[in-house]
Parts: sequence; C-alpha cells; structure tokens
Amino acid sequence: MQSIANAADAWKVRTRAADYSTMTLSSLTTDLGSIPSCPQSGTYSLTFSGTALDVNGTAQTIPSGSFAVKCNFSGHNGFIPGVMSN
Repeated sequence: MQSIANAADAWKVRTRAADYSTMTLSSLTTDLGSIPSCPQSGTYSLTFSGTALDVNGTAQTIPSGSFAVKCNFSGHNGFIPGVMSN
C-alpha cells in the first residue's frame, strides 16, 4: 500500500493536479510499472472520502483532498498517507 501511495504522490506532481480526485489505480502504472498484488490475493482500491481502517481496525478519516489505499482482504485494512504510519 505504501508503494501505491508513493506512486500517487509522484502522479500528483507529474500531472500538477490540485488533489487526487481524478487519479485511478491504472494512472499509477507510469510510476509503478504495474499495480502491486496483495500477497493474499486481495484487491487494492483507492478511496477519496470517508474512512479507512488502520492496522488496529480503528476508523481514520481521509482528509479532504487526500486518499486512502484499501485492500479487501480481511485484516489488511487500509493506508492513508500522512495520517497512518504503518
């Protein structure tokens, strides 16, 4: 998830976007080569509002103009850059 978040930051700089709202996973392949695969066959997604669960299962709010990388595999939860450290 951290690799996806790093590629998202690179995408924002490269496209000079004001925020991440027009970003898609497929738009990150320029920086990633391909979207990383979850080791347990989960699927990664991007979310631009609401919450994401941290490593402890606690809901953290996605800041306005930011995003979360989520995995649908049970227990993998999500990652919000600048909010979560794990």
